[in-house]
Amino acid sequence: MSNFHRTGLAALSALLLRVGSAWAQVPGLSPPMTYSADSAKVAAAIAAGVKLIHWVQTTPGASEHIIYVRNISKQPIQITSYEIYDCINLAGRVCGIHAPGPQLAPGQTKRLVVIKVIPGVGPSSYNYRLQSAPVTPDSTRADTTHH
Repeated sequence: MSNFHRTGLAALSALLLRVGSAWAQVPGLSPPMTYSADSAKVAAAIAAGVKLIHWVQTTPGASEHIIYVRNISKQPIQITSYEIYDCINLAGRVCGIHAPGPQLAPGQTKRLVVIKVIPGVGPSSYNYRLQSAPVTPDSTRADTTHH
């Protein structure tokens, strides 16, 4: 079992952001905690002028973490890039910079990435950050052929 969720509540409080950029640390967490954007946090974020929120969700007993993003503004937002870095004991090619990310309509929630830990090899951890921009009528969708 990994040490993957220990500081999740502290990390969740760092996950609210304004359109632009953000980062979050997800050090040594350990199940069975699940983190999500609850209605009180969303209301506080809206009151603070936040346009985009993100969080890490886990399933008890599962060796994966899912990073979600939600547009709480009144205009579309493009995740221009996101990075998973400082990776320890993660499966697959999740680490690195990924561009573009999803485009989100107002009120829309999307899964950004699924992060799988390698079970039984010791503690796992990672950090992530993302860049976003409002979508304007003149915006064009970024090239999705290169990752």
